[in-house]
Amino acid sequence: MNSKGNTKFLVELALMVAIIMVMALTPLGYIKTPGLSVTLLTIPVTVGAVMLGPAGGAVCGAAFGLTSFYQTFGISAFGSVLLTINPVGTFITTFVMRVLEGWLTGLIFKALRQSKHLAKASFYIASLACPLLNTLLFMSSLVIFFYNTEYIQGFAQAFGATNPFMFVIAFVGVHPLADYHNLSIGLDLNKLLVPTKPRMSDFEGEGKDELEVEREYEAALTEWENRSPIAGIFKSFSDAPGGFKEELKEIMVSLGAEYSYNRQFFLRTGYFYENASKGNRKYFSMGAGFHTRGIGLDASYMIATAQTSPLDQTLRLTLTFDFDGIKQLLGRD
Repeated sequence: MNSKGNTKFLVELALMVAIIMVMALTPLGYIKTPGLSVTLLTIPVTVGAVMLGPAGGAVCGAAFGLTSFYQTFGISAFGSVLLTINPVGTFITTFVMRVLEGWLTGLIFKALRQSKHLAKASFYIASLACPLLNTLLFMSSLVIFFYNTEYIQGFAQAFGATNPFMFVIAFVGVHPLADYHNLSIGLDLNKLLVPTKPRMSDFEGEGKDELEVEREYEAALTEWENRSPIAGIFKSFSDAPGGFKEELKEIMVSLGAEYSYNRQFFLRTGYFYENASKGNRKYFSMGAGFHTRGIGLDASYMIATAQTSPLDQTLRLTLTFDFDGIKQLLGRD
């Protein structure tokens, strides 16, 4: 890696670690539920592993792990009890497993990215792999180090779990389902209501000389330029040189889905399609967001399927503030 590439890597890595730290130390990092707290820190870990590879994913996982281990010092009641029972096991569960989570996510993405058939799906698979690895590694370590302790056995008996597998299923599935989950799917068909600009090639034909073609083209261009906005709107539905078939090519298609938990935690994905002869913009998008009273954080990542697109592999972050909500959050109504 050259000096410029190394600097870029370090800057991006520092940005992802900073995002993890900010999320972990503010309400953005965790969603408090009647059962377990849902962590959102797997989102920046996933982005870091995708952008920066296995090493970057491991560092992002380490940042996540440090904040998770920090929670065991009186911030998380559950983690605090684990720390008193087995400090080493708690450190492995909260820190080491998060390092492995980021590293393995980076390896999965790297391997899939090199596959001809799975290259485009690698982003989605990596996005799913990170939270799944987080749950799998955390629960595996919890069972290994704490399942036979009196504290965890109390949970197992309350859940009616007679073995470690049933305990994991019950422990992970303790969250209520129906009242907190929402799924929205949207389809958008979009067409520019602008008449097609005449092309010189539209007037070329057998028996026409260059002067005649140019004269017809100039007349059509003048008519196009002088057409009123209202007339242009109606004309845009029937003026494509290729007829109705080309009119259909002018329609841009967007399909998207959004999952939300308690209207606070959001996962989004979508696809945008534009015909190759009409701009050739084609890309997948995936994103996540967290909104609480006064503060909202949204992130999106675009993966172009048309190689000429400048939007390929672009990351966008949006931070929003509602000052009335912030005052309520701070108790200053």
